[in-house]
Amino acid sequence: AQKALASEKHQRQHAEDTLEMALGSLNRIFKHFAPGRLSSTSTTEEGVEVPVQPSLPPEAVALLEELSGGYSRIAASASQVPHLQGRAAEAFQRLGDIRQRLGRLEEAAEAYRSAITLLEVQDPAPLE
Repeated sequence: AQKALASEKHQRQHAEDTLEMALGSLNRIFKHFAPGRLSSTSTTEEGVEVPVQPSLPPEAVALLEELSGGYSRIAASASQVPHLQGRAAEAFQRLGDIRQRLGRLEEAAEAYRSAITLLEVQDPAPLE
């Protein structure tokens, strides 16, 4: 039983390390290739102002679409594990950033709301 428990713990740690590596890689690619300056704002149906990115070259659009899929998979899997919900929130935030840059403002707002929801359900750190 202890061997099985140790094996399961090792496999879980390996999966979490892989998630961290994947999220870090996606973040580096995003920071390197995604335009950082947002030029203006637009208002969603809910009245939320969201920065709008100017038009992107086709290569950037394709790359952001590919990154979007990776962030979506990480957000979906990590959101199911309580101690990884902060990382899932980070993935949802990046997903919102990508959708925002692609001009999908309602989808961006949805991703940002998902990130906020995950952060709100996390246990706050005890004050000392």
